[in-house]
Amino acid sequence: MFFGLALLVLINLLIKTKKTIFLIKYGARTKGKVTKKEIKGGAKIYYEFYDDKGVLRSSKSWLPNSELTKQFTIDMPVEILYDKNNPKNSEIYELIKEFCEKDK
Repeated sequence: MFFGLALLVLINLLIKTKKTIFLIKYGARTKGKVTKKEIKGGAKIYYEFYDDKGVLRSSKSWLPNSELTKQFTIDMPVEILYDKNNPKNSEIYELIKEFCEKDK
């Protein structure tokens, strides 16, 4: 059972990493804003942005460390990276910028 759980966690991490790399390489950038924060064990940052077609999109980011959420406040402007073909695939740039800096 422990092995199965560990495997699921590893698969989830690989999917998130693949998504992040895709957004860094091919994602469109736009402005968005934080709409809500939840802190329970980890933390969730909810945000919204308009895609290139003018559609309002809402999403959230999960953070394992609630300390990182202190920098985010409600209505705070944030930069968003998103997939133009699948805008549900999005992330707050500030949360993944370390990946961008490592690629330079």
